[in-house]
Parts: sequence; C-alpha cells; structure tokens
Amino acid sequence: MTIPTHKEIRPELLKLVTGMESFKVRDLLDDLAKTFGLTEEEKQKSYDSKDRNIFYDRAMWAKSGLYRSGLLDKAGKGLYKINQKGLQLVGYDVHALNEYVEQNYKASQQSVKNKNVEEDHLISDSTPDDMMEKGFRQIKDNLKTDLLEKVMEMSPIFFEHMVVKLLKNMGYGDPVKGEWSVTQGSNDEGIDGIIKEDALGLEVIYLQAKRWANTVGRPEIQKFMGALAGKGAKKGVFITTSDYSSGAIEYAEKVDMRIILIDGSQLAEYMIDYNVGVSHENTYVIKSIDTDFFEE
Repeated sequence: MTIPTHKEIRPELLKLVTGMESFKVRDLLDDLAKTFGLTEEEKQKSYDSKDRNIFYDRAMWAKSGLYRSGLLDKAGKGLYKINQKGLQLVGYDVHALNEYVEQNYKASQQSVKNKNVEEDHLISDSTPDDMMEKGFRQIKDNLKTDLLEKVMEMSPIFFEHMVVKLLKNMGYGDPVKGEWSVTQGSNDEGIDGIIKEDALGLEVIYLQAKRWANTVGRPEIQKFMGALAGKGAKKGVFITTSDYSSGAIEYAEKVDMRIILIDGSQLAEYMIDYNVGVSHENTYVIKSIDTDFFEE
C-alpha cells in the first residue's frame, strides 16, 4: 500500500469524524492509517527534503480542503467538527467528493481579490509539500547523475582516496587516533583502503573500490572475500560506480563474512548526504506555525 494522497484521505476523514463533537487531525492518524492499511513504516515515513511526516501532512491538507469548501466548522482552538453540509456528503466516493470540494472552493473565491496559491493544492493531487519534495528529488537525481559522471572522469587512485574520505565522513574510524589509508597500487593484494576503527587497530574495515562502467559480478566478490580471508578480516565494504549482478548480491548475503555492497546510485546518495564532492548552493527555509507559542 502506498501513502494515500490528500484527495484520497478526504472521504475517509469525513466518515471518521461523523458523530464526533470535535477533533484534531493528529488524534485520528492511527484510525486513518488502519483504514488505508498502512504499515508502521509507511505511517512514519518523512519527506526527504525536510523532517515532516508525509501521512500527517496529507491528512492536514485533506482537512483544510474539507474546511475551506464548507464541510467542516471550527469547534475551538485547533479543533474542527463536521457540519450539516458535511454530513450530507458522507459516503460520497473519492471522485464525487473531490469534485464538490473543488467547485465549492472556487465559488467561495470568486469575490476574493489577490488569491493565493492555496487553490492549486485543492485541484492538484499533490500538496505543496509533495510538489516541493518532487522538485527536491529531481534536483537530487540530476546531481547524482552528474556526480557519477564526474567520478568516472577521475583516476582510479583518486576514486580510492575519495571512498576512504567518504567512509571517514560517515563516521567510520576512531575520531581521535583512528587511521584512514589507501593501499599502494599493485601491492594492495585486492584491498584498496583500510580504516582502523580504534587506536590499536583491533577493529579494521577493508575496502575495495571499483571505478567501473560494467556490472560487478560474483567473481569479483569472491576475489574480495579471498583478500579479506588473507587479512584475517571479518568485514569489508565493496564500492563501485556501476551496479552488481544478482549473483554477486546473493553471494555477498550468504558468506559468513560481513560484506557491504555499495553501488553507484548509493555511492552518489552518500556523497550528497555526507558532503563529499558537493557544496551548498542555496538554502530555503520553510516556516510553519509554532503551536507551543500560542498556548495559553
């Protein structure tokens, strides 16, 4: 089940609040989630672009549409209740209810000057936050593509140093005396990087970095496992700019050693998240009501 849109939530929200003297959307989330068969993970999922719960955001916009089209009344501070018009529409399907919401909202705005963009979210299947998230994802996807293209232009030794820096930025290695190093060319014995997680080097992560365009197959993972065994290692990270065959993935999951596979898409994602090879261009601050400020 995917998270429903605010339009899909509207009829279920209207049915749910029938008979209630008043309600807050936040108090209805569990019941709404059950109605749509959402998993706990889906119910808790947040937008990538900001720390805001997707399901709660869409439920709030669903309430806003019902209220602004005259189907809900205010019942107190932060409280709403269904009115007589709303009761008449309980049981309407998604299409019929949303058609009513959009028509009545438009009619109520005919005499309003300087209309804002709020009408857009009532007509669109996407809320403003959904649209912002879509734009954020498009920018991020384009950046990931550009990053991988740039990495492929660099030398293999640059790539090895880069992935060691990435793991360091991700918090691997002792922050005080830990060591992060790249092995030397032909003498690396199948190991491209070493990260000592503590000052004595009792816990070590070995890295293999493949700046490849072709899919990494099982034989390469077997070679890496052999190199780890030669070091008496228990865990390793294999990073590539391409992807892995199903056989390589299955093999890495079955072996006794802990081998993490990072493909090109994941690599670019980590580079963005941990600021390797990227810089801040613009920052947009989105503000919302501070409900605690208005508590009396």
